[in-house]
Amino acid sequence: MTTRPAGRWLNEAVDGLRAAGYQDNIAGGLLARAAWHRCRQDYAAAHEDLQEALDIIEEGGMRLFLVDYHVEMMRVAEAEGGLDNPTPGPSPEWEGSAAAWHRAEALRLIEETGYRRRLRDLGDMG
Repeated sequence: MTTRPAGRWLNEAVDGLRAAGYQDNIAGGLLARAAWHRCRQDYAAAHEDLQEALDIIEEGGMRLFLVDYHVEMMRVAEAEGGLDNPTPGPSPEWEGSAAAWHRAEALRLIEETGYRRRLRDLGDMG
């Protein structure tokens, strides 16, 4: 028995989703595994899973998963260093943190899509 059974199960789940070939399910699995990596403070692995999920999400036009992506990126940015991490935003004038940018993007997409169940996940940021 491994010391990290959750990781083993998440890895097997993502591998199984890849084998099944359903892109939306793969994206969901990657988002779940990224959250696990964040909880373990393995931010590099979280970013890797989030980038792969984003590639799938954008290619498939999965706007609800895009909200989920931004929520998790906000959480990773907060975990990595709070609200002080700069990020490239939608324009050179963006001066906020990575967490704030991802939160703003999630809110914008929630408004556009009506995916309101994610509002509670955004919470108040510092």
